[in-house]
Amino acid sequence: MDKKQAEALYLERCKLFRDTIAFKKPARIPYYANIWTWRWTDAGYTVSEVCHDYEKVKIAMDLFFSKYKVDAVVDSGVRNPFPLVNTLGDSWYDDLGKEKFNCDDKYCFEAEHLDAMKENFLKALWEIGQFKKFPNAKKYTPEQYAQAAKSLQELFDVRDWLVHDLARGKYGCYCGWTPNVVGFEVMYLFFRGIKGVSLDLRRNPQKLIWLNTCQEKNLSIPKKLGPIIFIERLDRGGVCNNDGRAL
Repeated sequence: MDKKQAEALYLERCKLFRDTIAFKKPARIPYYANIWTWRWTDAGYTVSEVCHDYEKVKIAMDLFFSKYKVDAVVDSGVRNPFPLVNTLGDSWYDDLGKEKFNCDDKYCFEAEHLDAMKENFLKALWEIGQFKKFPNAKKYTPEQYAQAAKSLQELFDVRDWLVHDLARGKYGCYCGWTPNVVGFEVMYLFFRGIKGVSLDLRRNPQKLIWLNTCQEKNLSIPKKLGPIIFIERLDRGGVCNNDGRAL
């Protein structure tokens, strides 16, 4: 299809989700694909191959869209991007030799930092969070930071192509994560960890609720944070929709 047809299909598909969310009967049931790493193996690649090669990501996603006529996908196609992760050499991923992802429940803040997070969320991320999550951060050289920033921009460029040129521009497919799952998802993935959030739900519920609201407003675009906080799993889609806005 040409770009005009793809855009018309994109708008039609967005309406399916808007109508569904508004409890209106959609023209048909929308197909929202939660595919993650499966699209890579379906294209004949191993997980470790694609994690290190953006060109294989592009090929796999193009093949996926051509084979499966989905209305929307959860993320852009880049997941656990090792070209970015490896720039600072401070990762906690297990060996990908068995083609599986494993990582510790590593996070940015302890319960004692909740007040600092509430007072100034971004300040706390830079002054506390990055050093908690990346213990070696104080040893990074300016050259390492520059390389990380360069790798982060490369990731954004690849993701923009996947979202705008491929998914929307070629196949009329919406790409992104619905914003209602952002708060707790990001809080346990990055900021407090699964154990921390589980305890906060019982011990600090009001602070946790407030912080979820706060970080959704302040962290709507990951670029604000630079390469450190989200360097590991930036493209899981949890901070914002992959095109930077909601449906």
